Parts: sequence; structure tokens; C-alpha cells
Amino acid sequence: MTQFDDLIAQLDHDAPLPEAATGPRGRQGSPGEVTLPHGWLDDPDDDSRPKTEDMHSGG
Repeated sequence: MTQFDDLIAQLDHDAPLPEAATGPRGRQGSPGEVTLPHGWLDDPDDDSRPKTEDMHSGG
């Protein structure tokens, strides 16, 4: 056995999950808004990517 397996074997496998572990997970509010860089969908055949500074301009 590895050290990890030894540690796992020491756990109480009948212990209940904590209350906080039974609730919903992930984003709880409204979904985030998707924002594309200006002109992103102008030419669907264009494989180029926008410059990095354009992608992170706060839009």
C-alpha cells in the first residue's frame, strides 16, 4: 500500500457528510453574461484570434 492508501484506510467510512456538503454547488446566482470582443462574429470563416489586450479590455 502507498502512504495515501494508508491514510484513506484510517478514515471513518461511515461518518456522515457535513451539512455544508449536502447543499447546491457552483454558481448560485444568475448565469454570467457572455461578452465577445467587438467584431468577433463578423466573419465566421476568419480563424484569427483577437489580440490579447483586445480580449481583456473590460468588455
